[in-house]
Amino acid sequence: MPNTLLEQLLNHQAIQTALDHASKVKEHPVGATLTTLGLLGVHTLYKSLKKTRMLNYINGPQSTSFFWGHNPQMNDILTALKFESQEDRLWIADPRAMQEIIVKEFDSFHESEEFLSWIRVATGNGIITVNGQKHKLQRKLLNPVFTPKHMRNRETLFQRTCIRTNLDNIVVPIFQAITNRLEDIVMGEIQEGGGSSATVDIYKWMNNVALGMIGQAGRRCLHAEKEEATNGTLHAQVAAGKDIMTSLLKQNEVMPVEERMSEEELIAQVNTFIFAGSETTSALARTLHLLALNTGIQTTLRSEVSEAFNLHGSDLDYDQINSLPYLDAVCREVLRLYPPVLFVERIAQKDCVLPLQCPVKAKDGKTTISQAPIKKGTHIYLSILAANRDKQIWGEDADEFKPSRWLDELPLAVRESKNPGVYSYMMTFLGGPRSCIGFKFSQLEMKIVLVKLIHSFKIEVGEQQIGWGSGGIVKPHVTNADGTLSPSHSMPMNISVV
Repeated sequence: MPNTLLEQLLNHQAIQTALDHASKVKEHPVGATLTTLGLLGVHTLYKSLKKTRMLNYINGPQSTSFFWGHNPQMNDILTALKFESQEDRLWIADPRAMQEIIVKEFDSFHESEEFLSWIRVATGNGIITVNGQKHKLQRKLLNPVFTPKHMRNRETLFQRTCIRTNLDNIVVPIFQAITNRLEDIVMGEIQEGGGSSATVDIYKWMNNVALGMIGQAGRRCLHAEKEEATNGTLHAQVAAGKDIMTSLLKQNEVMPVEERMSEEELIAQVNTFIFAGSETTSALARTLHLLALNTGIQTTLRSEVSEAFNLHGSDLDYDQINSLPYLDAVCREVLRLYPPVLFVERIAQKDCVLPLQCPVKAKDGKTTISQAPIKKGTHIYLSILAANRDKQIWGEDADEFKPSRWLDELPLAVRESKNPGVYSYMMTFLGGPRSCIGFKFSQLEMKIVLVKLIHSFKIEVGEQQIGWGSGGIVKPHVTNADGTLSPSHSMPMNISVV
């Protein structure tokens, strides 16, 4: 009989199901993505809705293609979308309107039930998929787990890949493990070729190793629980551990009984961490691609990392990693310019009026619109990409990859913008009560991986051109000769030992 909450959690059938699902995603990434996210988009956008024409006064393009016909205008601050035989939709990136939607009146704008239902298939009733009081209680419990204090104290995450006990190797810090495995894999491929460089599908290895480590860790924990439940070793391991999962369990134990999560809810949080990890993998892949395209930036970053290694050694702690200004600038600029998720959807729960920070011209070309009346049931798409690249805020170079913009004080227009994003005046991690709770941890994961890889390897573009496509999360593909993207996710790069 399991005698600790962790043992009960690891013994739960749902965690095995989640690990099996992770393995399927690893084997069939395109199919899994289309199933869980692509079909969601099709179902949501084609759903029959009651007609309304409250947005007729707002400019909107004439679509020639349901999916792609509006793309040239998707960077606009305010666009009314009209789909054939469907209700008008509002595409928006205005800072003040987004502030209204996700902060001030967030209870009046919900995710669609279709979206929540599909995500529940992968995660269960975790923080992404619950609303109201349940969401507040889950967030209250999770907040302390992701504070800088917890991450700083979790130093073992940066310095080792597993905890060695007589239970076998229980792998805990997934992203550090990815880094070490990636280094071994890349070095192995280079040595196998007999030279000092090789072409490596860096995304495939990042993705496969991440999911493999999740499966390995989970299954080993399940096995360990069965073998060692009687001698208290696992309980001692939990007491000493500093990984995210252990922190979550400890935090749950100190909460008032009525506010504690159930086993099902705890498992849902773990599944959510796995699900959200795909966005960090996407951001890391994009960063490596951009560094390959911008060799001067890569060289500057490597110099900063090498200097830190010479000063502190190769196992940088939390404060040392976060004290590298150029590394921080590169990560911020990638997340601003290329968010892994391009937009989110909300549905108005009541009639309302959205104020606009940047007034727009109506269809007649004369009337200025400073607020947009919205009818209950209207689908609103908040464009993360357009908000992050708004030239009225970020300047004429908003579409350029310039990490140096973060080394000096940001322009007044940025600092005074009403952008509600929780992170650096951008919308990548959203904002308000439903912002990404683990955004600081995601940043840390990115930095850990980049520090290790950039110090060890030089990354260059290969013969195959890389394109990026979105099936919910933006991921890399090889571009075919006809300009189309290959169906599988891959990013072959030339890697050489520094």
